[in-house]
Amino acid sequence: MSEKSRQRWILLAIFVLFSILLSVFVYAAYIANDGHIIYVLDDTYIHMAMAKNIVEYGVFGITPYRVSATSSSPFWTLLLALLYGIFGKSEWLPLFLNYLSGLGAI
Repeated sequence: MSEKSRQRWILLAIFVLFSILLSVFVYAAYIANDGHIIYVLDDTYIHMAMAKNIVEYGVFGITPYRVSATSSSPFWTLLLALLYGIFGKSEWLPLFLNYLSGLGAI
C-alpha cells in the first residue's frame, strides 16, 4: 500500500469517526431536549433570524423592518439564507453547515 493510499484511508477513518461521534452527541441532545435541537449560543439564533428575514422580506437585519449590522459573520448568514431559500427554514441547517465545516477543517 502506498503512502498516499494509506493517508487517504486514515483521513476516511477520521471522517467516519467524526461523523459517528457527532451523530451520537446530537442524538443524545435531541432526546434530552424532548425532540428539539437547542443551540447553546445565541449567535445561531441571530443568524437564523437574519437568514429568514433575507429570504422572506429581502432585509439583512434581525427584524423584517430595517437593515441592521447584527451578524458577526455576514457570509455565514448569507450562506444560511441561500440554504433556507433552497430547502426552506429548518433548525437543522445550521447544524448541517457546522458538520460540513468540521469535515472541511479536518
